[in-house]
Amino acid sequence: MDLAPNSGASHEQGFMHKSQTLDYIIMIEGEAELTLYAGEGNEGEKKILKKGDVVVQRACMHSWRNPSKTEPARFAAISLGCEGAVEGGMTFPGQ
Repeated sequence: MDLAPNSGASHEQGFMHKSQTLDYIIMIEGEAELTLYAGEGNEGEKKILKKGDVVVQRACMHSWRNPSKTEPARFAAISLGCEGAVEGGMTFPGQ
């Protein structure tokens, strides 16, 4: 996945979503901000991932964004289907 530099346009903060998968995320280049959903009206936990960092997440509501205004970011994601997984399926808050 490539994340373009953050221009400040719409989706500046990324969009919350989840998939019914077990994901292994490996940062390859740049930095990415991962935000974990904490419920409606709550800010959520944010982590900045740097080259070489690894995250494991399981069907959690989250968003990604590139915090840099000039540098691209790239990560690899290995996604394994969990119970109830639907190919290409995503869930958004309120659904």
